[in-house]
Amino acid sequence: MGLNLLSLNSVVKFAEQWNSRSKPALQVLVNNSEILSIKEPQKFSKYGYDAHMQVNHFAPALLSILLLPSLLKGSPSRIVNGNSILYSMGYVDTNDLNSTQKKLKYNSSKAYSKSKLAQVMFSSILQKNLPLEAGTSVGCVSHGRVLLKW
Repeated sequence: MGLNLLSLNSVVKFAEQWNSRSKPALQVLVNNSEILSIKEPQKFSKYGYDAHMQVNHFAPALLSILLLPSLLKGSPSRIVNGNSILYSMGYVDTNDLNSTQKKLKYNSSKAYSKSKLAQVMFSSILQKNLPLEAGTSVGCVSHGRVLLKW
């Protein structure tokens, strides 16, 4: 099954296809895709959202919500969101999610950290709103620094 996080229609189609299956129920959803376009100009999805915000937050959040029926059927289940320590440098202005209203020049690192903080906030809110008896947990995990030595 294909999934393109720059297309919210693709996310909806994927979830519909998955949920239409009778088995197996979903027990683990790992949202681990992300983009970080360092020092590149700001890019927008066809929906008008900053690409960082859509791929790193909106699409995984939408996917998580749309797959909740299958996750609840597969209980105990969990949603694991790959994140980054850079979330701690983020600031989410709900009136300016695209970072277009500020007079400051667009900064891809700030857009990335904002999207990761939004994901942490979403995960916390979703977990708080799931009844304990639902048996589905939501969390974020930071991969930490990865060093490759050849």
